[in-house]
Amino acid sequence: MSEPSILIGLHYRGRLSLGEHRARLGFAAFHWSIIIVGTPSDPHKIHRFDVTDGFIFNDDGTDANPTRDWIFQHQTTNSLAEITRYLGAVRVGKVLAPRMSAAEELKLFFEALPLPRKENAEGEEEQEQNCVSWVRAAVRALETSAWCQLAEQPLNLDDLMGFALTHADTRIRDLIAIPDVIDYPRQEKKREGAVRALISYIKRPRKG
Repeated sequence: MSEPSILIGLHYRGRLSLGEHRARLGFAAFHWSIIIVGTPSDPHKIHRFDVTDGFIFNDDGTDANPTRDWIFQHQTTNSLAEITRYLGAVRVGKVLAPRMSAAEELKLFFEALPLPRKENAEGEEEQEQNCVSWVRAAVRALETSAWCQLAEQPLNLDDLMGFALTHADTRIRDLIAIPDVIDYPRQEKKREGAVRALISYIKRPRKG
């Protein structure tokens, strides 16, 4: 049986993911998460890990997060489509250690990551912290973990995040034709693609 996959999940944020809002918000136009798919003990079990400072409702309908603090979340589903506001995902690696397929072990790993801070310390200049920065930190933590294997080492995180953002934009434009899960290409595949594009450019018909 194949190893569980590690995905970067992208989630629709309504009008914030479209038009002027998308252009203004950039990466934050979508909600981001880490998704583990297909464990050996239960290949249909899916785990989503993320952080949110939004509404979280109790069973009685009351808001469990009235102060809008950043909170760690773990959602378990039987399919990707059941994940809250799921739009698409990029496969970035796989789980190698059987023990890390257990929900408890996965939760302990991701829950240990620092939560985003609401505000930076006085005089401190730092990029805004949110679900995007948390996913970046999660990928970096995965990169140094012996229990998983990512698409490439070292990982170009900026390139990966840009690749995932482009996939989200493409999915919104055509949910039918564009697959929801795509692989992050290894560096050699990127080079092959660049070479093919260059050859195609050189061979293109020229006017005059």
